[in-house]
Amino acid sequence: MARQYRLDGWALRSRHPHEARLHPRHAGGSPRRRPGQRPADRRSGLRPALAAACARGTRRRPAATRHLERRRRLRFGRRRAGCHVQAQLRALRWPGVRGSEGGRSRVGQRVTPALLRSSGNRSATKRGGRRRCHLGVLAATAALAACEQVEVLEDSFRDLTPYEAYQASLAAAGLGETALVRDWKAAGQSALKQPVTVTPPFEEEGYITPEEPSAVAYRIHIPRGRKLTFAVSLDSDEDTRLFIDLFRLPASGDNPPRPVFSSDSLSRTFSHEDPWRGGDYVLRVQPELLRGGSFRVALGEDNVFAFPVEGHSAPSILSFFGAPRDGGRRRHHGVDIFARRGTPVLAVAAGRADRVRNTRIGGKVVWLRDRQRGASIYYAHLDSQHVSDGDLVEPGDTIGFVGNTGNARTTPPHLHFGIYRRGEGPLDPFPFLTAPRTQFAEQTADAALLGARVQPRNEGIRLRAGPGTREDILGELDPDAPLRVVGAAGEWYRVRLPGGVDGYVAARLTEPLQARTQEQADPQQDRQDQDQEE
Repeated sequence: MARQYRLDGWALRSRHPHEARLHPRHAGGSPRRRPGQRPADRRSGLRPALAAACARGTRRRPAATRHLERRRRLRFGRRRAGCHVQAQLRALRWPGVRGSEGGRSRVGQRVTPALLRSSGNRSATKRGGRRRCHLGVLAATAALAACEQVEVLEDSFRDLTPYEAYQASLAAAGLGETALVRDWKAAGQSALKQPVTVTPPFEEEGYITPEEPSAVAYRIHIPRGRKLTFAVSLDSDEDTRLFIDLFRLPASGDNPPRPVFSSDSLSRTFSHEDPWRGGDYVLRVQPELLRGGSFRVALGEDNVFAFPVEGHSAPSILSFFGAPRDGGRRRHHGVDIFARRGTPVLAVAAGRADRVRNTRIGGKVVWLRDRQRGASIYYAHLDSQHVSDGDLVEPGDTIGFVGNTGNARTTPPHLHFGIYRRGEGPLDPFPFLTAPRTQFAEQTADAALLGARVQPRNEGIRLRAGPGTREDILGELDPDAPLRVVGAAGEWYRVRLPGGVDGYVAARLTEPLQARTQEQADPQQDRQDQDQEE
């Protein structure tokens, strides 16, 4: 049986969520007809506004209203008929039916059961929406945590790197379990687990002994918005394959380092970028078996995006990301680069111009879609635009000129530059625009001692994790410890201890191992000569 509601002595019965019919059944029986009143005119006994409300409930609503109702049902579920009738009556505001102080009308108070059920459903809906929101946040967190697991799974289906292919060829030749090959593998794994920490720009000359398997590895931190550039060269009398492998270190120690680049070619400079994450990387250099010689490694950083204003750099940025706007009602979603009016504005990456518009806030704007990196670049307050929708541009192409259109009419000419990425929203462009250092440290350590053995000049000399006094201290060196020089960077030697640990020591604090041996031998010889004279 359909649910009934009592309203001013009349029963409202819902046959459809969108239709409420009025039935002339009083709680105590049917109302008495006046003389001459026809059965079809029963509704005329109601007040005109109430009759109009009920008549409106019987008519089919417009298609647009039905469309909105269907969307609401898909989002919140089917609404009860009582709530629908209440909304109809409230909208009319007929005489004698006014809203109370609490926001509920008298009619609404008479339909209390329906209202309670409807409000309860709405509260449950809100709670369900919040619950779904929390679950969405947890799901996103779990997805980020599982990102490295997905990468590990993807690595199981990738092609072999040149280093791995060389290992497989040794195993196929029946040499995989020989002592020499085992030592070669162990040297590569040891270098990967114990790299030295360096900061670009960094340049080092080194030496790898052909007789004993060895490898070198460097740990580098690349911040967000930068890319790593590296070049490796080898000076050898023989044709030698030198394996260059770049690994990304996982955030969790449970996962192995992930190879992101591998090559055995020395013909060019390589680069790698992961602009949205940044992170720590290890670059490993190892020659094939029974090969070695002098090598040179150069590490550098470069911006992912070019600077967007011609002839300017980061010091021209005078308004930064996150600064308050409109009295704190919103935040600045970009940086402002100030320049003279008419200064060319350049494309920071290869992409396609999109949404070349004139808007109220941004004035003359251009959106640049960088499909390679999945980013949208926003240029605003341009004095004029130099591209149209759909134009393809390359880095350095002019897309407009600096101005102060839009809501920047009262400020000096400048470019509002923003970076957006799907799933993250606006990003701080400053790390993408600051120029990194490019000057290598001057080489003062004597490269003639590469491959030779040295020892500390005195006690208390410290071994450091990197070439610099601010690097971590690995320990103090034994004055009699023999150190093999495997690299020279600036004024530092990279030395290898007898246990296989690598570190850096200031070149001026070392001396050739033979020199001290000679010094120790000379006093003994003098005493022997003195005894003979006596």
